[in-house]
Amino acid sequence: MLDEQLQAWFGEATQAHQVPGASLAVLVGSAVYCAVAGVRSVGTLEAVTPETLFQLGSATKPWTAAALMRLVDAEKLDLNAPVAGLLGDPEVASAPALMGVNLRHLLSHTSGLPGDYLLDLGEDDGVLARYASRCGALWPQHAPGETMSYCNTGYILAGRLLEVLTGKVWDEAMRDLLFSPLRLRRTVTSAHDALRLGVARGHTLREVPPSDGPGPERKAAMAWQEVPRWEVPRTLGPAGAICTTATELLAFARLHLEHGVTADGTRLLSKHTIDTLDSAHVAVPEPWSVGSHWGLGMALATWCGRRVLAHPGSGAGQFAFLHIVPDRGLAIALLTNGGHAGLLHREVLRVLLAELADLEVPAPLAPAARSAGDVRGALGEKSWASLVGVYERLGLRLEVEAKDDTEGVLRVITTGPVASLAPQPVHALPLRPVAPRQGVFATQLPHEDGWKAVVFYQLDDGRQYVHTGLRATPRVH
Repeated sequence: MLDEQLQAWFGEATQAHQVPGASLAVLVGSAVYCAVAGVRSVGTLEAVTPETLFQLGSATKPWTAAALMRLVDAEKLDLNAPVAGLLGDPEVASAPALMGVNLRHLLSHTSGLPGDYLLDLGEDDGVLARYASRCGALWPQHAPGETMSYCNTGYILAGRLLEVLTGKVWDEAMRDLLFSPLRLRRTVTSAHDALRLGVARGHTLREVPPSDGPGPERKAAMAWQEVPRWEVPRTLGPAGAICTTATELLAFARLHLEHGVTADGTRLLSKHTIDTLDSAHVAVPEPWSVGSHWGLGMALATWCGRRVLAHPGSGAGQFAFLHIVPDRGLAIALLTNGGHAGLLHREVLRVLLAELADLEVPAPLAPAARSAGDVRGALGEKSWASLVGVYERLGLRLEVEAKDDTEGVLRVITTGPVASLAPQPVHALPLRPVAPRQGVFATQLPHEDGWKAVVFYQLDDGRQYVHTGLRATPRVH
């Protein structure tokens, strides 16, 4: 698919999925193909160009991991050394949640730390140090290495570790260790720099007033509007603050494809280190979300017997997607600012992977229609009664109830300080069997595209957990 063909097809796909603006870049060997569509903002109607920055959100994490691995390469840091004593804070050194936690745990989401300890502690250079100090009061959800649970907290602490070991704030360390040697000119960590360079704004749906027409014509409609605040608090930087272009995201992806060597031939990371980053370190209980395993930064999947590296990200009304197919020298970067981005992402992958890598994207998770008798038989020993209960972690409470023989109810309750900020702190969602003997169910949020996995499982010591949204939540009642 040439640039002209790519542009025409991508423009149609973006419009079909009601995405306000998007940027796509594809790396095939040494060639880069680009396409853009839509607007940076529905308020200004400025067009997206290949130079437009978008938020990476959580797709920042593989960058933070790579920067730390440069220190491992330089023998300034040991992947398996406990991190508590390295964070520069005596209170943190004895924190219960950090006992036995090493860098490998932080980067593979296996530390056991509460994953969404999200604070806004200001915009000065000391925010990560203050954040690390606050983590001294946390308690672990599970022992290090016991299971995978997506952990923003761990990556923020990893960013603080980068500061301590380099003597620079995370933003400067990232520039010195990655952005500058990769010759990136439009990759930044601050909202000020992103605005200066031209950044897309995130969008959410809002209801517009009914038309003035009579009868059935008088009805409300939905429209996209800019989010009121799009910038990421500096405290959360190492977990989600990078803004960049689709083509510069590919420059980072090239590091994984070229075993640590940049486009100009500079070696940034050893081949051994890239292999370590991109090897499976832990299985993911719900492999339908991103991948079946997690490395140090990237998720790993096997599609049609072939290895695929991936990491999505979301910000305030923005969604980013990166996929790498190592054996084809292929990388796909898709950046969007709202709309049905998940559906656009799926179409982009379906078309491009089939054409460029002879790969078929796996079918999305979905519950099958079952009779009451079928469900009872399929559940086996995992009856509804064995699953009903309360599962809780920092900021979230999940209540599982039995509705009838064919369906349960998953009550999702936001807790803690952020509950007052949530537009709807309580959701009652359907819980339907997929492979119930294996503890696999599915749920669906209002206005979301597709079904989401809910997996019930036990750790080796018999403790019960539910895994959904890539997070492990222990049963408390």
